[in-house]
Amino acid sequence: MTTQQGGPAAPVTASDAEGFAAVCAFARLNLRDALDLIAVHAEQPVSGLQPRAALNWAIVVAGISSWERFVADLEGLAASGVIQRGEAGVLVDPYKIGTHVGGSSFHPRETGGRLRKLGYLSSADLIDRWVVDVPTGWKGAYPGAWERLASATKVDWGAEDYLESAILVRNAGAHRASHALAELLARRDLPFLDSDAKSTTIQHGYARGVVALVLQVLDSTIVAICSDKGWSTASRMPPEWFAGKPQGRGRHEGVNFWRRQLPRA
Repeated sequence: MTTQQGGPAAPVTASDAEGFAAVCAFARLNLRDALDLIAVHAEQPVSGLQPRAALNWAIVVAGISSWERFVADLEGLAASGVIQRGEAGVLVDPYKIGTHVGGSSFHPRETGGRLRKLGYLSSADLIDRWVVDVPTGWKGAYPGAWERLASATKVDWGAEDYLESAILVRNAGAHRASHALAELLARRDLPFLDSDAKSTTIQHGYARGVVALVLQVLDSTIVAICSDKGWSTASRMPPEWFAGKPQGRGRHEGVNFWRRQLPRA
């Protein structure tokens, strides 16, 4: 097997599968934080001017960061094959996160190129393997008007374009720059959902849609790598997170995240 650049790929060993499973476990824990925030938002209303709206930014931040951490950990694993174990038993090294030291390295145009270079983990173009439905509208707190997105073309938006806009939204939320975000998105014509909330925030349905996007992208990437390597798919995102009905017993009991079944790769 060779990498995308034509050089020999490192041999695949049992420890590689173990390291990949650990990276996926960490991704599940990180994305669960975003689902936790959605569950909190879904609890009984409280008094005041939409105080739960403050959660919307945090939901987007948690969702996008789980994707970025996953890419960084994959890069680390692809580069060394060495798994470092933290207290949670997974790959944890906050001081070594791929090439994140160089500006906006997690912009999809950068991330996509980096994923394509992970020949050590997959000989295929991982972005082309994504199976993603994204919302283009909302009804109340729920995403709506879902559309199936493939890779971008010169004419059509792709899943990576939607991810790009979500990263910009995350940046605005993290730096409290929502007004500048609105101007930027209008100028660049990126897919974004305006908010009808009375307070300064993004629409909660949009925030849920970002988490749905990341959930599907993570799962599709995991499936593609496992398929290429012949590894077990036990590391996938939990199937119940894709459900279009209230969650069963457990951490998110009674919460209906999407009101529709999300596709699984």
